[in-house]
Amino acid sequence: GFSSVLRVIRDHLRYSAVSLIGLTFSAVLVLPLAWAYAVHQNLVLLVLPGFEGHRRGVGAIKDSWEQARLWPAQNHLIILLLGLISLFAFFNFAACLVFFPYLIKLLTGWESAFTRLGVRLVDFKMFVAALVLTYLAVLPLVRVIYVLRCFYGSSLRTGADLLSELRSSKVATLVLTCLLVLGSSQTLAQNKTQDRRPLLSPAPVASSSVSADRLDASISKVLESRKHAWQAPSNARKSQDPSLWRDFARAVQRWVEKLGYLLSRLFEWLRPATSARGTSGKSLNIRDVAIALLVVCAAALAVLVTRTLLERRSRPARPVSTRASDPVDLRRAELSPEELPEEKWLDLARQMMESGQARLAVRAIFLASIVILGKRDLVTPTRFKSNRDYLVELRQRHRGSQTPITTFQSMVAMFEKVWYGRHQPVRGDFDELHRLLAVLRA
Repeated sequence: GFSSVLRVIRDHLRYSAVSLIGLTFSAVLVLPLAWAYAVHQNLVLLVLPGFEGHRRGVGAIKDSWEQARLWPAQNHLIILLLGLISLFAFFNFAACLVFFPYLIKLLTGWESAFTRLGVRLVDFKMFVAALVLTYLAVLPLVRVIYVLRCFYGSSLRTGADLLSELRSSKVATLVLTCLLVLGSSQTLAQNKTQDRRPLLSPAPVASSSVSADRLDASISKVLESRKHAWQAPSNARKSQDPSLWRDFARAVQRWVEKLGYLLSRLFEWLRPATSARGTSGKSLNIRDVAIALLVVCAAALAVLVTRTLLERRSRPARPVSTRASDPVDLRRAELSPEELPEEKWLDLARQMMESGQARLAVRAIFLASIVILGKRDLVTPTRFKSNRDYLVELRQRHRGSQTPITTFQSMVAMFEKVWYGRHQPVRGDFDELHRLLAVLRA
C-alpha cells in the first residue's frame, strides 16, 4: 500500500545518501570506483521489499558489498561500456539542443530566442540539460544490468536461476515426453511387423551406415550447445561463450534486415499494381535499401538548399535606418531596442527633449543603453525581454568588474521611476543618464 511506498522512498533517501558520499570519495581515488559504483547500484535494488533476501540497515550494505565483489572483471567492463554509451548520448543530446532551433528555423523560417543567441547558446545551462537527458536515457540500462547481476549473484546461494529455467521448461518437457511415447509406440509396431516375416528371408543388412567422423562431429556439436555448456570445465566454457562484439554484430544485422523488410513492404505498397505483378514474391535486399535511403537524403537536401536560396533571394532588404518620414513611436508598448542604432536613439532623445517630452526622451536614452550593451555582447536586444531579463543576462555574461552591472541597474531604476512612476525628469536627471551611458561605453 501507500505505507510501503513511503517506506521504500525513505530507505532510498537514507541509503542513497550514504552510498553517494562513498561514490564521491572513490571517484577522487579512482581505483575503488568500480566497486563503489556497484555497491551504490546494488544498494538501490537490495532495499526493495520484493527482492530475494531483503534486509535493512547494515545487512543491506553488507549484501551490496558481497554482490559488488562478484565478477570484478565484468563489473569494470560494464562501467567502461556505460561510460562510452553515456559519452555518446551526451554528445548527441548536446548537438540536438544546439542545432534543433536552427533546424526549425531552416524548415519553417521561425526566428527564436535560441537562434538569436548564436554561439552563446552553448553555455553551462545547456551542458546541464544535456547531462540530465543523458542520465535519464542511460539510467534504465544501468538498472537492468545490475538487476541481472544481483539476481545471478543471489542465485549462487538460492539457485533461483535454475528454478526459473525449470519453470520455463515444463511445457518443453511435456512435449518431449509425448514425442518419446509416440516414437516408442511406432518402434514397437515396426518390431511386430518384422517378427511376422518368414524365417527363410533374412532381414536385409542396412546398406548405409553412419561414419565415425560424422558421428564425432554430431556429438561435438551437441556438447558445444548452450544446453550442455554447464557440464564443461570453466576454461572450456569461456572459450565456447560467444563474444560481446559478435552478439552486437548479429543484433545490428538483424536490425538492418528488419529495416530492409519494412522498407520493402513499404515500397511494395507504394508500387503500382502493374509493376507489383511482375515482382511479386521478391523483397528488396540491403543494396536496394541503401540506394533508397541515399535517394531520400539527397532529395531532402536538395529541397532544403533550394528553399534556403529562394528565401535569401526573395528576402526584402532591411531598411538602413528610420527616416524622418517614418518616425519611431516611443509610446508604442512593443518597441524593441534593435529597431535603431545607438546614435539614432540619442538623436531621437534630443528631439524629444527639445519638444518638451521628457518621459519619451528618457525611454530613448534607456533603449540606447541596451544597444550599447548589445554591441559589447553583454545582452541580446530583443522585443520580448523585460528589464529584469536584461539584468539577469548581464550578470551571467559579464566577468570582471561590477561597474557595468551597477551602472545598468541605475539606468533601469531611473527609467522605471520615470516611465512607470510619477517622477518628472529634470535637467540633472538627463546629465546623470548621459554619464551612465559614458560609463557603459567604457
